[in-house]
Amino acid sequence: MVDTTNRVQGTLTRWDDERGFGFISPSVAGRDVFVHVKAFPRDSERPMLYELLTYEVERAEDGRTQATRVEYVFPKRGTRSSGERDSTSSGVQAFVAIIAFIAIWADVNSYWPVPLWVLALYVGLSIITFVAYRGDKRAAITGRWRTSESSLLALGVLGGWPGALIAQQLLHHKNRKREFQSQFWATVVVNVVAFVVFGSPGFTGFIARFFA
Repeated sequence: MVDTTNRVQGTLTRWDDERGFGFISPSVAGRDVFVHVKAFPRDSERPMLYELLTYEVERAEDGRTQATRVEYVFPKRGTRSSGERDSTSSGVQAFVAIIAFIAIWADVNSYWPVPLWVLALYVGLSIITFVAYRGDKRAAITGRWRTSESSLLALGVLGGWPGALIAQQLLHHKNRKREFQSQFWATVVVNVVAFVVFGSPGFTGFIARFFA
């Protein structure tokens, strides 16, 4: 348990994990205090709602009060939060998905050699998608204009989903939002099915007959 001497104690009652800020309700009478993720210990786990915290209060440049030097009253040791478990699960799914796609690619390539430009397309779109996720993550933290989820999903369905998976794991962005994840995995399925169909001998034979 941390030393709470000369520190304010409160509960994290509001938290926006995407934007990295929330509000702490003090245990004694008083207004809720703004808190940014940077006020928490650098190596600590992500903040969770209703955790008991101690903090100091300072006045920001805009005149409002905010919490700083936040500490957990009951640090978690040897256990993982539900957010960490979700992150681990999504990490396993990402690894399995990429390995499975490599296997599918190899199988399709055994029937019909996949042109190098297709590989270049996937790599290029993955890089663009990763950059888009990183930009959206920064915009979320700083409060700037966000990249729409439909744009991120569109990049994924076009072939940038491997880059999206990497970004979600490395940047911890969009990987715990269930509605978005459901839509995202649907785009992955659509893209992989399209890749298999377009790369199948039957489809290429149909195209050859069609343009003959």
